[in-house]
Amino acid sequence: MKILKRAVIMLLALAIILLGFYISGFMRSGSENKKLRKELTANEKVQEINLDLNRYTDLPEPVRKYFEYTFNGQKSVTVSYVFWKEKGIFKLPVSKNYFAVKSAQTSITTEPKYMWEGLYMHKILKFPILESRDAFSVDKHNMRAKAFGQKTVMSTDYSEEQRKSLYTYLMLRYYGTAVDFPWALLPSKYIKWLPKDEKHAYLEITYGDLKGRYLVTFNEKNQITKMETEDYMLHGNEAILREVGEKSEYKEINGFMVPTHLEYSWYEKNGNLDSNYIFNIENIEYRK
Repeated sequence: MKILKRAVIMLLALAIILLGFYISGFMRSGSENKKLRKELTANEKVQEINLDLNRYTDLPEPVRKYFEYTFNGQKSVTVSYVFWKEKGIFKLPVSKNYFAVKSAQTSITTEPKYMWEGLYMHKILKFPILESRDAFSVDKHNMRAKAFGQKTVMSTDYSEEQRKSLYTYLMLRYYGTAVDFPWALLPSKYIKWLPKDEKHAYLEITYGDLKGRYLVTFNEKNQITKMETEDYMLHGNEAILREVGEKSEYKEINGFMVPTHLEYSWYEKNGNLDSNYIFNIENIEYRK
């Protein structure tokens, strides 16, 4: 009995130690993420952004109709940065596994700078398995994923050639999420809209030596319903993938008509589906 009692005590002590490591890892990551969020937004001033479409004379017709729809009569917006929360599932079709995901995104609205942070939960028991962050500021990238709050399974450690491909994707990803702060999609020194047909247009983005574009699909309601990258680019998991992002369930939020349900699918060069992230956006805030 004494031996059994000692064994139970040792097992309990070990479990408490492991639980302590588990909790402390997630707490440390949360503290690091909070610091990065502050760094991202620290120098952003409140700006009033003019939404007058008369300034843009060469917009393709479906793009002009989209802006008229999404601006919803708004003539300007006063904002410093945007913050929202997400809930969804991340699916790996090959293994038929999925994770429940709780995440948040902070975005600067005048240039491609953002931070995404998320917890991947056990699909049934809902306890955190993986913590991940992806902070991008054009020439800086802080991406890291840790399993059980301790073991690093992904990090930013790439060659110069890989970095350019990854940064191009991250730049595009920012503009793929900009449908929820749509003034960021107006023509600028970074952005050009090119015509295709009555239901499609190209969104071409150039930032320094980074260049990429989306094929954008519009529906009869003048909503953006799909944004597809043309190229296969490096992602944070070191895979070369092409992205297809579907946008739906538009709602009026902060005076703008924006999608609240998004589905991202990533494809390998052979056409096989690599993974999906399906989620709803909640609590979109245009912060001043």
